[in-house]
Parts: sequence; C-alpha cells; structure tokens
Amino acid sequence: MVIEIVKVIILSIVQGITEFLPISSSGHLVIFQHVLGFKEDNLYYTIVLHAGTLCSIIVYYGKDLLEIIKRRQIQIILFVAIGTLPLIVVGLVIKPVLENYFSSLLLVGICLAITAMMLLLVHKPVNQKKSIEEMSWHDALIIGLLQCVAVLPGVSRSGTTISVGTRLGFTNEAAARFSFYLAIPAIFGAVLLETVDLIKEYSSAPELVSISIPLTLIGLIVSFLVGFVALKLLLHLLKTKKFSYFGYYCLVLSLITFIMVLI
Repeated sequence: MVIEIVKVIILSIVQGITEFLPISSSGHLVIFQHVLGFKEDNLYYTIVLHAGTLCSIIVYYGKDLLEIIKRRQIQIILFVAIGTLPLIVVGLVIKPVLENYFSSLLLVGICLAITAMMLLLVHKPVNQKKSIEEMSWHDALIIGLLQCVAVLPGVSRSGTTISVGTRLGFTNEAAARFSFYLAIPAIFGAVLLETVDLIKEYSSAPELVSISIPLTLIGLIVSFLVGFVALKLLLHLLKTKKFSYFGYYCLVLSLITFIMVLI
C-alpha cells in the first residue's frame, strides 16, 4: 500500500506541474509510467489526476468565470466554443484510431521536440497588444485547431495555444487566459471520455479495475494543489518573459527519451 501511495503522489505531482507548464503532462506521464512500471488502473488514475487539475483552473480563474457569466459575455463564451469544436472532432474521430500508439516512448520523444520548436520559434514574448476582447472568431479557430495537436503525448496544450496566441498578437496574459478557458472544456471532455472507457472496461472485466478511496483522495488533492501552484508559476514566468526557456527543457527531455528507446 505504501508503494502505491508513493506512486500516486509522484504521478499527481507530475500531472499537477506538467498540465500547466508548457512541457506536456501526457508525455511526462507516459515516461514516468515506463520508469515506475505503473500500469495497473492507469485509466482510472488518469481520470482522477485530470479532475484535480481541472479543479485548480476553475478555482484560480473562478472570479473571472463568474464575471463572464454575470455580465453575460457571450462573445468570450462563443470563442471558447469555436476553439473547442475542432478538439471535439479530433477527440471523437481521430484520437480513438491512434490511441494504441499513445504509450510509445518514440512518439513522446518526437512530440516533445515539436513542443520545443513551438516554444522557441513560434512564441512571441514581446510587443503584443491584443486583449481577449479584441479576439475574432478566426483567432479562436486557429488557436483551437492548434490545440488539437496536443492530443498527442508530448505536445504541450498550454505551450501550443499560448505560443500561437502570442504569434497572433495577443498579450501573454490574454493568450494564457484564453488557453486556460479552452482547457476547461478540453480537460472536462477528456475526463468524460475516459470515464466512459472505464465503465466499459469495468463492465467487461471488473476484476481488472480496483478503486481505492484513499488513493483517489490523495491523487485529487495533490494534483489540485500542485496544479494551482504551477498555474501561478506559469503566469509569473510569462510576465518575466521566461516562458520560452521551457523549450530547451523539452528539447533535452526529447533527447533523453530517444536514448531510453534505444536502450
């Protein structure tokens, strides 16, 4: 039991940090699962960890979200919907076809290199002026389309959407806000689809799915707390123009992953 607790804590910390920092949570979880051999009930704990980080976004941006609802800012809600539509198509049609390859270390290494290029070559950290209120429907669609690439393990969702947002002329703060507004339906949708898969798995082979309430609570709490801190850190790094530095980290991790594949 102690070993299982340690594994869940480690994976919760990894999920909490990497969900928001532009270094890919899915890629890191694949790497850590290979290193730790943490395969059993992977789908269930993936749901738990995603739920924890989703809560941290809702809590962090709670006031902003309430203002949007209170003032009936339909435009922002519409743009989030437009940005989410491409991901729905990819999540329901394309992802199931490719899902068998998502545990591949080689794929993770390639995708981490893509994230590095996004952060180092696409992200534009200075001289951006546009706010979310100045967003157009095609801005939202472009960011939403690029968000779809992040279904691949190793491609950072926050790194991709924020980098593209700044390249379209939005300030770091505006690009980050819209990125995390998009994250709410994206992560919720992922949790929903994973829950459906878990129910199917449980229906066909209930003995393969064991649910521990203590481990569930630990996963939720740790991923929420770490995610909240990571989100604050990300926004601070955007203000200090150090966001792109994570590109070098992703590049190094990509090389390490390729070495792991060869070994």
